[in-house]
Amino acid sequence: MITRSGAVPWQHGKADYLAALTGPSIALGHTIGETPWDLHLEPSVNERKRAFHEESHVRPRQSGCLRVDLCDDGAAPEDGDAP
Repeated sequence: MITRSGAVPWQHGKADYLAALTGPSIALGHTIGETPWDLHLEPSVNERKRAFHEESHVRPRQSGCLRVDLCDDGAAPEDGDAP
């Protein structure tokens, strides 16, 4: 999908995945394909067979803005500010 669409992964690697599994996760009913942005992610996911909703694992620097690079100044907005 990434190759076909030209998408660029922006957040999750193996360390992010393992950290997210300390919170709520769900069973993953299939194996995932290659993760060329982090070669260690695919085997970690396929071994654990767990998934999580990305929205439940937003890094602190991104609070209030799903992606820091979408905020005007590159920083997360203050509470109540629109991204």
